[in-house]
Amino acid sequence: IDMILTKLEHYPALQGDMDLSDTKFQKMNGQMEEISVSFSSMLSGLKTDILKLGKAKFKSYLKSEPGLKPYAFGIYDALRTKDHVLPAGQAKVYSMSHMFSGGFAKTFGYLNNMELPAPKIKLSTGRDVTLTYTNFARSRGEKNPEDRTLINKTFWANHKKFENTFAALLDSQMKQHLYYARIHGYKDTLTARLDRNNIENIVYLKLIEQVRANLGPLHR
Repeated sequence: IDMILTKLEHYPALQGDMDLSDTKFQKMNGQMEEISVSFSSMLSGLKTDILKLGKAKFKSYLKSEPGLKPYAFGIYDALRTKDHVLPAGQAKVYSMSHMFSGGFAKTFGYLNNMELPAPKIKLSTGRDVTLTYTNFARSRGEKNPEDRTLINKTFWANHKKFENTFAALLDSQMKQHLYYARIHGYKDTLTARLDRNNIENIVYLKLIEQVRANLGPLHR
């Protein structure tokens, strides 16, 4: 069911990405979100059942039935995160919040990629460029440094006109991450996010540290 659902979710999502103004696929996306949330809600108690089963019991099942091996990673991963698994009732309520939790990112996408007025500039070559996000990504590699400066300053100055809206969306998105971390008993949002993939915080922090320590060659 999950594999079929994934295909159904991707169809309107990818079709809609080709034209964000196409309301047909927006509607289909909304319908799929409802179906997906309903499905997640039905399975919300799954991890609780796995925890009740316990590691030793599952190992004995795995020993007697080799066909369970493909599912072992998922089972052990659920057992690993036992301290952050919500009781079945709370998990069901939490899963229903996914009905609206993607709204901040979706609103940002429509504003940034479709509704934000695109400024027009003239390059040193005489070519006129309308700085949509796609054209910005394509044009900022122009050989003339003055053109690159013009492209970047114009593009981001245009975004700055809507800085309060962007800030409000970012603030709401951050609070959503904080809500997830707190409701699942994590000490902070970074730990909550990395724990999904069983990554230690030090890996992330060391990556940032090493990038910052080696910015010189990149800037040169």
